[in-house]
Amino acid sequence: MENHQLKKVGIFGGSFDPIHFGHIAMAVSLKEAHKLDEILFIPANVNPQKQGLPLTDATHRLNMLKLALQDVPNCSIETIELNREGPSYMIDTIKALKKKKVHKNSTFFLLFGEDILPQFTEWKEPHELCKLAKPLIARRHGVGFFGAWEEDPILKAEIMKGITNTPLFDISATEIRKRIKEALFCGHLISKEIQKYIQKSKLYL
Repeated sequence: MENHQLKKVGIFGGSFDPIHFGHIAMAVSLKEAHKLDEILFIPANVNPQKQGLPLTDATHRLNMLKLALQDVPNCSIETIELNREGPSYMIDTIKALKKKKVHKNSTFFLLFGEDILPQFTEWKEPHELCKLAKPLIARRHGVGFFGAWEEDPILKAEIMKGITNTPLFDISATEIRKRIKEALFCGHLISKEIQKYIQKSKLYL
């Protein structure tokens, strides 16, 4: 019987509207800190936490992801949520990924930044989600964090195990969209390739 070594795969979901240096810095930092083999970037069709808010067409967000990750090692894109109608719940995504043959020997880890923690208890089936994909949370040194998860002993134990100090870039996609609309410099936030794509496609104006 063959001994199949488990592959450690990080799951990084989001709107990526647009993807920026902060996203990539967080993924790389968590990957290195926990010796993950691969990171799957999963763009959402509709982010449950941002329902009702305008979202750039999926094709554009996917194209920008491809440009941003083309030279980043061991990072790939999974479009499973873009093929789904309505809101994309991470618990459903993880369950679907686990059924794929390519992931039969994969162990999943859920990657996100500390800014997500206050809403984490509002996610669909957070306890089951932690069982299927251990949470790894990027935390900036010295920055406090809080949330209803602190009152839940099971969630608190899982979250505290995954807290990871990282040199995070404090970058907001909302701020980038605002700066583009105001024709301000964004080269310190997004790559030249992304800037050219945004200009060519006339996004965020």
